[in-house]
Amino acid sequence: MARSSLNDFQGSIIDPAQTWNYDLIFERLPTGVSGSTSMLRVRCQSVALPGVTFEPVDVEAHGIKLRFRGRRSYSNQFTVTFVENVDYTTYQLFKQWCTLALSWTNNTGVSSTVYKVPCVLTAYDDPGNTVFEENLYGVWPQEVADISYDGSGNDYVKPEVTFAYDYKGE
Repeated sequence: MARSSLNDFQGSIIDPAQTWNYDLIFERLPTGVSGSTSMLRVRCQSVALPGVTFEPVDVEAHGIKLRFRGRRSYSNQFTVTFVENVDYTTYQLFKQWCTLALSWTNNTGVSSTVYKVPCVLTAYDDPGNTVFEENLYGVWPQEVADISYDGSGNDYVKPEVTFAYDYKGE
């Protein structure tokens, strides 16, 4: 077989998938959380598509080791960085969501059927057609990270939220 050539490469890549051409769309917000799913979609600055891992099964005998595919598992979490507005509506939304799930002041919360929501990560081609979707189910904010302030720089506030999820669509 010959080495890869420019013609091979040009024939394989028509247009590259671009990292900025996506939306993270929450189907709904939990009842009791004020804000909008469209606000979160627009303010989503970056997100990592959750990966998959196969646990290896090693079989050893007589000085030989064979490795087989074991169970498939997922990280069951993904992190999103948002762009914050001057009124902190993004940060406040996630504080409300966390308090709804479990209030630390009165130690009560709601059922997971209330605080877990579905979302979809959608990737587009240049004309704006959907080319890829990853559905995530049972999504909720597992961690709202610290917000850092820096008086020596010129930047904006970027709330970072790590979401847990139950499973991905096939």
